[in-house]
Amino acid sequence: MITQSEDFINNIHFELQEFLSNNQGEDDNFPQIWYAFSFEDVDKTLKAIDKNNLDDRPIVQVIETNLREESKYESSDGEVSLIQANLTFYIIINENYNSNMKRKRVLNKLASQLKYKFDNYKDSLPHFRRIRTGLPDGILSRDTDNVYSSRQTFYCELIKKVR
Repeated sequence: MITQSEDFINNIHFELQEFLSNNQGEDDNFPQIWYAFSFEDVDKTLKAIDKNNLDDRPIVQVIETNLREESKYESSDGEVSLIQANLTFYIIINENYNSNMKRKRVLNKLASQLKYKFDNYKDSLPHFRRIRTGLPDGILSRDTDNVYSSRQTFYCELIKKVR
C-alpha cells in the first residue's frame, strides 16, 4: 500500500526521491542527483550550483503527466484503488557537468543508467507495480543559460487505500 493519506502525490515523489538519491546495489551506477518537484526547484538548484553552494550534479525533475484511478476493489486491507500513473522524468545538466563529453552523450548515458536502475532495482520500490521506463525521446533541449535536458516516460501502477 503506498498511502492512505491525503498527501498521496507528495508521497509518490518522496519514494521516488529516496530511490533515485540512494545507491540500490553494487551495479547501480546512477550518479548522485538533485531531485526537483517544480521548475522553481530546478531554477534554485542551478543557481546554487553556479554559485558553488551545491555540488554540480544532474537534476531529475519528475512531473505527473497523468494519474488515473482505474478501479476500486476490496482487499485484505479494506477498500483500495488501483492508480495508473504516467510520469515524465527530465534529466537536467549544466554546461560544466562532465564537461569532457558532449552534452547529448552525457544525457543519453544518464538516461540509460536511470532506466537500468528502474529495470534492475524496482523491488526497492515495493509500493510501485508494473514499472516501465522508456528510453529518452531523443530530444535534447538547451536554454539560453546553457542548461541541457532530456525527457523520459515512466509508467507504474499504485494501490491506494480508500478512506
